[in-house]
Amino acid sequence: MDKIVFSCGDIAGIGPEIIARTIQKENLTKKHQVIITGPADVFIPEIKRYTESAKFYVTDSYDPSLNLHETIIINSIQSAPVKPGIHSPDTGRVALEAIYKAHDIVCSDISRSVLVTAPISKEAIKSAGSDFPGHTELLAFLSGIQNFSMMFLSSKMIGALLTIHEPLSFVPDMITPELLENKYILLNEVLHDKLGKNNPRIALLGLNPHAGENGNIGHEEQDIMIPFVNKYPNIEGPFPADGFFGNRTYEQFDLVLSPYHDQLLIPFKFFAFSEGVNFTAGLPYIRTSPDHGTAFSIAGKGIADPSSMISAVRWALKLLGKK
Repeated sequence: MDKIVFSCGDIAGIGPEIIARTIQKENLTKKHQVIITGPADVFIPEIKRYTESAKFYVTDSYDPSLNLHETIIINSIQSAPVKPGIHSPDTGRVALEAIYKAHDIVCSDISRSVLVTAPISKEAIKSAGSDFPGHTELLAFLSGIQNFSMMFLSSKMIGALLTIHEPLSFVPDMITPELLENKYILLNEVLHDKLGKNNPRIALLGLNPHAGENGNIGHEEQDIMIPFVNKYPNIEGPFPADGFFGNRTYEQFDLVLSPYHDQLLIPFKFFAFSEGVNFTAGLPYIRTSPDHGTAFSIAGKGIADPSSMISAVRWALKLLGKK
């Protein structure tokens, strides 16, 4: 039986609600072993709100040999005082502990497990002592992986980032031939092996306005990007990002590769906010998450949309089948 491991995210946000609603709407316990790393006192009442008949097995130490049919396993974590919508160092601690536990669980049975992470507050985990800006970097560190990429999946567009949570002023110096080579090799492999693209077409977006205008608005395209693109037949660009998205050129490609976060995420979330999924390429296991944040402003109100979390589970299982 496949295992779907959810990490709780920031429990002051909408993570517990969208996990509970996803389990109910997708009837996940029917075909999969569902495991949650998070406080039992938060998740049991939240899940029962949507599935009164839910059965639970709560443990402080997960046993990989457990195989409980139609039962939600909660690998419990010491809870924290929670006021919906208000994060704290305590909610940051819970989120971090949940990630560590979830990582260990998935690593105990990589071929049959997926990790689906609920949104965290970067401010909260920092206040709890973490130096990592997000899930992607932390999970790569735990896995001992140097070459990884943040990918975004939807039915409308698939994209990936050359840099992740970096100040914009740092990005130009980070765009190097080595970076492009490493990401290209990794993403080509993901497209072929996990997404079934035998001859993937990849579009590279420019760093500067108008993709540098032949070197008149920045030199990165002329010096680094164009020589790289000329090495491989299945990658094209660099394209000016505004026209590329404005005239829907992205529809002609299997992957859009962007130099920095907002250049890709603004159009991606505009096109696919309710179904978009974050996937960490390069990990030894499948990890997905919704493409939205903690939504503190609506936490505890029972109105959170679980669509992106549902998509995250569906994509994770699809990717697991491609391994």
